Amino acid sequence: MVLLILRSAAQSGFARFGSKLFLCAYLSFACVGNLVFAGVSVSLGGQSDDWTFCNKVKHTAKTWKEEASGCDFGVAFYYVWMVFHARAYGEISPVSDADHVVGAFIGLAGAFCWIVPLLLVARKAVLDVVLSKVTTAEHQQPEVIGNAYM
Repeated sequence: MVLLILRSAAQSGFARFGSKLFLCAYLSFACVGNLVFAGVSVSLGGQSDDWTFCNKVKHTAKTWKEEASGCDFGVAFYYVWMVFHARAYGEISPVSDADHVVGAFIGLAGAFCWIVPLLLVARKAVLDVVLSKVTTAEHQQPEVIGNAYM
């Protein structure tokens, strides 16, 4: 939405800068970050017989596939992807305190994915306005007020 506003306001340079930042942030946070978070979630999931994160993953995997063994990484990645995009529906939810902490970090990464590029574009816009108003000392001419020879 912000990129469309920048384009309609004839600020195509800012729109191009913002779209590149958003693309880099999304690729790093969503793709690489979610793989890391899924791995952390699986490693924290636990393998005991009580109701743990991995047992929820295994239960969900059994409803999707006929056979499921262990903590299915694909289902854990689905959970991480949905939490990242603020679309988790409760099929899989955190159980332990560590799972809740990882879930909070996933949610923060999803928010930072669009907040960071937006703030950097705003910073660049403010700096461009400020720097366009400031002139360097070598271009300033001294101004004489009044009569120099009295």
